[in-house]
Amino acid sequence: MGNVFGRDEDHVRRDQATTADLQQYAEARQQLGQMQVPVLLHAGNPHERLYIAALDGTGNSMRKDKPENWSAVAKIHDQLIHNRNPAIYSGYVEGIGTQDHLIPRAWDGWRATSFDERVETAYYQLCTQSKQWLQEDPQAQIRVAGVGFSRGAEEVAALNRMVEERGILDPDNAVIHRDHYGLVTSAKYNANQPPLAPPKQTLQAVMLFDPVSTNNTEYDRRLAPSTVGAFDIRSDDKRNDFKGDRLFPDGFSENNRFLSVHVPGPHSTAGDSYKYNGLGVLSANMGVAYLNSLSDHDFLKPQAVVQDPAKYQKLHSEDHLPVYSTSYYDQHHERGYTDQLGADNQCKIAQPLSDCFHKAPVDPQLASQVEYRPVRLPEQQAPPPMPDQAQSRATSSGDIFRQMTDAALRGDAAGMRAASSPWLGSDAAQTWLQQGRDANEQQRESQLAAQLAQQQSQQPPTQHAPVMQR
Repeated sequence: MGNVFGRDEDHVRRDQATTADLQQYAEARQQLGQMQVPVLLHAGNPHERLYIAALDGTGNSMRKDKPENWSAVAKIHDQLIHNRNPAIYSGYVEGIGTQDHLIPRAWDGWRATSFDERVETAYYQLCTQSKQWLQEDPQAQIRVAGVGFSRGAEEVAALNRMVEERGILDPDNAVIHRDHYGLVTSAKYNANQPPLAPPKQTLQAVMLFDPVSTNNTEYDRRLAPSTVGAFDIRSDDKRNDFKGDRLFPDGFSENNRFLSVHVPGPHSTAGDSYKYNGLGVLSANMGVAYLNSLSDHDFLKPQAVVQDPAKYQKLHSEDHLPVYSTSYYDQHHERGYTDQLGADNQCKIAQPLSDCFHKAPVDPQLASQVEYRPVRLPEQQAPPPMPDQAQSRATSSGDIFRQMTDAALRGDAAGMRAASSPWLGSDAAQTWLQQGRDANEQQRESQLAAQLAQQQSQQPPTQHAPVMQR
């Protein structure tokens, strides 16, 4: 989610990423490599088509943002429109809260009033491109992959349900109304024209970057049975207003065909829209690997892994606006989540849906039409070493004493060693130890000198033989 208004990333607190943070990203990537992904596009099949619906996050706009602040969604779409692959097409919709005028932008950014229009716009784009493909090849087999960030990821889920329920309608003779910004405000399709694809029959997959439904549960976001694969990346954003959405379970589900991973860093790091993008690139590249694996040949290039450690930052997203609170995270030490996935008018009624909180099971008949393969993970340069933040925090004697005391009270000898060993390897510790050794040596020398003097004082006087006088 972009910064609709408020402080930009140069004016909020930042924490240097740690080795442990990079390890979490590495573990998430390793899990991704264990996924089974539906192959929706084969190079040897001239009839298959892959439509990618790219829906950006709140405040994110290719039109208005600097390229360095484009989200992962925008960067993926930009590649696709320049590749001009005739079998792949990408439709892009700007994020909520990207209007040119302050008041509508701020209101939309807060209340997500344009959610429906953006989903309807994405659907109309899909219908228009599908019509063109079928005119070129009446045997065209159209598959849909949604990629979204933030509330754009929620829009992907709503679009996913729309395709399930409507199929792909013929846009010819449709009555379309648009607003000042080009968004479809209403669409009436010709009921006398057969759909380009019937309901419940279009194979779908989704790639989601940290879905959040801030102030918006009016729409059904339960992934449809026609969704034969899904991957999402969730952040650990601390803000109360950025509760995550579990559109499908944590970890693996559906026979390793669905995967949700957690990565450290705030919301916009997961979506790769900060210029301090070391961690963001790692997140975006996982999304690219998943999307590439929807085909038997790569059609996207990953970004180069950032080699400047200073770009690996975890920003305090709560500093963007003074109204942001982190009280839930502060109390529970974990991010909050929105449980309801069904629409309010389906779930907050006397007889609600049987399950408002989980996605629908995958249609086994559709899944049987799909070949599943492991995700192709390309070779990737390792990130640079990170400054050890844990070590720097433990350099004070007070911290070390507290950690060692806690371990001693537990009877944990290994913990005592672990508390002291990182600091003992530092230059400061070695200097301190050498000073201690020097002081001990001086003390020993002083003690030996004192002992020798004492021994000499306690010896009896020496008896001398009488001297003969001449």
